[in-house]
Amino acid sequence: MQRINCAIYVRKSTEKGLEQEFNSLHNQEEACKNYILSQAFNSWEYYKTYEDGGISGGTMKRPSLKRMLHDMKKGLVQTVVVYKVDRLSRSIIDFHNMMKEFEKHNCSFVSITQAFDTSNSMGKLTLNMLLSFAQFEREVSSERVRDKIAASKKKGLWTGGCPPLGYDLSDKKLIPNPKEAEHVRFIFEKYLEVKSLSKLREFLSNTDVRTKKWVSETGFEKGGKVFFSSMLSRLLRSKVYIGKIESKKDGVSYPGKHQSIIDRKLFDRVQSLIDDNRNQFNKAYNKNAYLLSNKISDDRGNVFKNQQCSKKNSRKSLKVGSIKYRYYALKGKYLPSGDVDEITTKIVRDLLDHPLHNLLSRSQVIEFKAIDFQSLTPNERSNLIRSMINRIIYHNNKLTYFIKIDDLTYLKSSQKKNYLNTTNATTTYNDNIASTSINEVLPINLSLRSMQHLRDNPMAKISPLTETAINNEEHHSITIDADYHNEIVCYPGKHNEAGTRLSKDNDAIIFPSKDAQELIVEKEICINNRPSTNKYLGSGKKMISIGENCDNLIKALSTGWRYEKMSQNGQSIKKIAEAERMAKRTVYKYLNLNYLSPNIINSVMDSEVPTHINLQALFKIASKYPNFNDQERVFYDI
Repeated sequence: MQRINCAIYVRKSTEKGLEQEFNSLHNQEEACKNYILSQAFNSWEYYKTYEDGGISGGTMKRPSLKRMLHDMKKGLVQTVVVYKVDRLSRSIIDFHNMMKEFEKHNCSFVSITQAFDTSNSMGKLTLNMLLSFAQFEREVSSERVRDKIAASKKKGLWTGGCPPLGYDLSDKKLIPNPKEAEHVRFIFEKYLEVKSLSKLREFLSNTDVRTKKWVSETGFEKGGKVFFSSMLSRLLRSKVYIGKIESKKDGVSYPGKHQSIIDRKLFDRVQSLIDDNRNQFNKAYNKNAYLLSNKISDDRGNVFKNQQCSKKNSRKSLKVGSIKYRYYALKGKYLPSGDVDEITTKIVRDLLDHPLHNLLSRSQVIEFKAIDFQSLTPNERSNLIRSMINRIIYHNNKLTYFIKIDDLTYLKSSQKKNYLNTTNATTTYNDNIASTSINEVLPINLSLRSMQHLRDNPMAKISPLTETAINNEEHHSITIDADYHNEIVCYPGKHNEAGTRLSKDNDAIIFPSKDAQELIVEKEICINNRPSTNKYLGSGKKMISIGENCDNLIKALSTGWRYEKMSQNGQSIKKIAEAERMAKRTVYKYLNLNYLSPNIINSVMDSEVPTHINLQALFKIASKYPNFNDQERVFYDI
């Protein structure tokens, strides 16, 4: 008969009594060994004892238990013997998970004081009942301990653990330590001086002030190390120093039996400063991946919250284990933080390059023009952007920015001495102006007659594009860019009565608020729920501008026409897919675009695309709706 190796597992929840010559663990082991000897006729043999002393049965983080399960997987153990079921686990879920592992590796389980057979339904019921009572006993004991701790705190008693810096323990009571108390007062006063946890941490690292050093009951030395910012935050927030005991369960503070070592007024000033710092963007140590935290809201004032999720990385070329996705989220709306931050940064950069003279006073323009955005560090740019933007409203695929202009003192820290941004400095003409100094910057719409007058001005330099527009008498507005050296360059542009276009490359519209306290920038965007890095699908962004979206759609139509021509020349779909390195179904998607309504194609080519239409939506319309009327109904949302 084949030998059966029997492992004994013993456990005790507390360390109390383990120092005795014959303790509970020895008793469990001896009883299990005797039981194994009694089963010698079944070829049972003692293999090894796995011992976990002072560890609760409500957790799986037990060193000896892990070693036993590891040996079982290697085939070294065929039977596990315990004194009682609750020695193995007091959690029903953990026990059942272990039983699955036991069955997987053909290992049996025996409790020597509880007779049951798990091969039938009654035995399984008995086992579950025993485990239920074991878990109930553990939870009742835990509740009893928590209630005792809560009652002790209500009486103002210290309930154990490492004493805080500034106090020692004597008969389970907190007694002030004069030297450490001076260190605590110094930390509070220094924080009011430097007004920053990181600066306070850096300062204390160069002094002899360290964390609380003490020795546990088991003789283990702890503390005596340099402070981290999180440690300083907990210390400054602790109400122990004003003579109170805090209850984490209900968040209430009770008068303590110990003596306070910090004045209440000093403590309140520190709490006020901490609260003020938490309500501000971290300017000195900005590692926040969310540039616009608490800045974005919907049209009803609900604020978008920062949200992060991870996806397991399947690409072998990358060493990281998962890919992180960050969003500004609100009730099913998810704005990708990276794309929103990129769009916002470009808006601020183009705003600083915008002439602004038709929007702000001369003194306000000078304040903005003294900023060299390109020379700012990433942290300085982030701080400027957050200071500049009061709020952002997202509604109907549009981001509306509210730029602060009533008080521009926040710009001082970002301004560069002896610098003036002359990018896109503008001078304009109209029919009502007889003469205008080219050095003056006056935003006026340019008519055809003014354009012709400008052409005849010997001081002006006219671009070939503008010259052609004048000769052909095209009745559209143009903007004239000039620097401060009397040189003018003209380029065609659209005039928008609702506001001014932010730049040639940025289709955002800017205009002042009615109360002249803010500049308002409106930016229409398109959300890509399924972005791709395919060279024809776009850059892989989840949020793009309307202009970028139109470019992607035009490229897609062009690609569809090219595939159609390749197919007509005799190439199979398989050959096209192999040549383009894409799936055949993707090739079919592009081919379907050739059967779109002519009105839809004209709208795409004229860049007049509704904000809810992206490339995936266009694919869906082309493949799902063969009828032109149905296609237009979905495309134009009518």
